[in-house]
Amino acid sequence: HNWPTHQQAYQFETQYLLGNDRIVSPVVTPADKGTGLANKTTWLPPGEWVDGVTGRVYGPSTDGQLVHGCYTQSQIPLWDRAGAVIPQQHWDAARSGQAGSRLVLQVIHGTSGHLHSQVYDDDGDGQAYLAGRYRVTSILHRFGATFSNLVV
Repeated sequence: HNWPTHQQAYQFETQYLLGNDRIVSPVVTPADKGTGLANKTTWLPPGEWVDGVTGRVYGPSTDGQLVHGCYTQSQIPLWDRAGAVIPQQHWDAARSGQAGSRLVLQVIHGTSGHLHSQVYDDDGDGQAYLAGRYRVTSILHRFGATFSNLVV
């Protein structure tokens, strides 16, 4: 567990950390019949986090914070750590909707700071990684209000 001394980390059982830098907090309660929206409270750990739905920046905080929002049943609330570099695979519609071979890096901005990330890559098929056939790329992201610098 990444935040064992923070009691609130244990109280929000439906949210989880995907990798080191993304919090997923699915809507698991019924929506209001009139508005079609469901209330959702998420605990954000210490640091600065960016709402993946609205782009709003929360924090920085030293003890974590609670964030309240209203979402449709089709929205998945996500929060990304400010400065994170999130690897994604390009979707290739020309290949019948299969994942493509191009790696896309989603860079998450914040107010200022730096964050080290690592991107793991293998062939995605079989167990060649057990024989050491994989690659880990280190990335340093320095960012501020008017700049962003990636060092790969």
